[in-house]
Amino acid sequence: PGDPDRDQLAALFERLEFRTLLRQITETTARSRTPTLTREGFEAVRSPEALREMAAALREAGTFAAVALSAGRAGTDARFTPLVGLAFCTTPERAWYIPLGHCLLDAHPQLHQPAVLDVLGPLLADPAVLKIARDAKLLTQQLARAGVTLEGVDMDVRLASYVLDPDKYAHTLANIAQDLLTHARLDDSSFLGRGRKRVGWDE
Repeated sequence: PGDPDRDQLAALFERLEFRTLLRQITETTARSRTPTLTREGFEAVRSPEALREMAAALREAGTFAAVALSAGRAGTDARFTPLVGLAFCTTPERAWYIPLGHCLLDAHPQLHQPAVLDVLGPLLADPAVLKIARDAKLLTQQLARAGVTLEGVDMDVRLASYVLDPDKYAHTLANIAQDLLTHARLDDSSFLGRGRKRVGWDE
């Protein structure tokens, strides 16, 4: 016999209210249809020209994912620490990272934060351009501290994960990536450390 028809199985499980089996078959189908993730098309934005090109690409896409990194260390709150960098993505094959406050020499050259936010502020505040965030509340607070308003949030990944599966062991980005994409994302602690020895994203 060949492979089962997952769409028919999903319809059957939904009709019979087999919620656990429905979730399992839905996640399996999503993984089988997900393209392989690579680092091709990823770019570090280090010049005004590259910044303008990225902003134009984000606006043209109409929807993009956004992540802000703050220089949080052990015992600090990322909402109240300076921005270290901004990351954006329009497709699995196209992503950008803007280093803003890294200390190590190989992180330079870096653009000045006010110049970056002058370009990206209107885009982030435009409700017609939809944003996807891993934690929309945190992203909004991080950007607000830098003087930027975030509007047009269309998806909060962690919130969506909780709605789909409230009993999930932990709604971290690493767990979500593993469960839905079978992609082993490194946990932050694997390279930042733990406890008192944890360093910030700026190091």
